Parts: sequence; structure tokens; C-alpha cells
Amino acid sequence: MRRKEHAITLLLSMCLCVSFSFIHPSWKVQGDWTLSSLAAVLFVIIFGTIVAFYFYLEGTTYIAAYKVSLLASVEPLSATFLSILWFHIPFGLAEWIGTILILSTIMILSIVKDDRK
Repeated sequence: MRRKEHAITLLLSMCLCVSFSFIHPSWKVQGDWTLSSLAAVLFVIIFGTIVAFYFYLEGTTYIAAYKVSLLASVEPLSATFLSILWFHIPFGLAEWIGTILILSTIMILSIVKDDRK
């Protein structure tokens, strides 16, 4: 039964991704590609994904995997907090709702016991 639920979730998320790609296609880039913009994209690719994922996997050797995933789920909140401090981005109702949803998800994940045992 669990496998069927995962398949349905995957199918729904794929449908959402495809539908949003028609609203705002990611392959249509506005602006010019300069050396500095290319360097910025490469920086995000290397340090924002590859290095970060490597450190995430290394963290699982020192800390239990469920604790690492709980800590990683706080990352959007820390990014929001830092963007408010550094870039003075306004924090409105949608951001508060997102914060509450993220915190409630973390609470649910930390409380719910693993039923696969």
C-alpha cells in the first residue's frame, strides 16, 4: 500500500511541475548571458547544490539520518530570516503561512513514529 501512495504522490508532483512549466517556462531566459552571470550560475550549481549535498551526506555519518533531515528542513526558514536581515525583503501573510506550515511539518515528522518497524 505504501508503494502505491508514493507512486500517486510522484505522479501528482510531476503533473504540477509540467503544468507550471507552461505558465513560466524555465527554458526561456530573460536577459543577457555575460561572464559574470555565467560565473554566478556556476557558483550556485557548485556550492549551492553539489557541495551542500556532499556536506548533507557527510552529516549522516556523524548524526542519525532522521536528525539530519529534520535539520535540513529548517533551511528554508533560515534562508527567509537571512533574506529579511540582509536584503530587507518584506515578510507578509504568505510568508507567515509558509513558516507555520514548515514548522508544523517539522513537528509532525519529529513526533510521528516509524511504522515500518
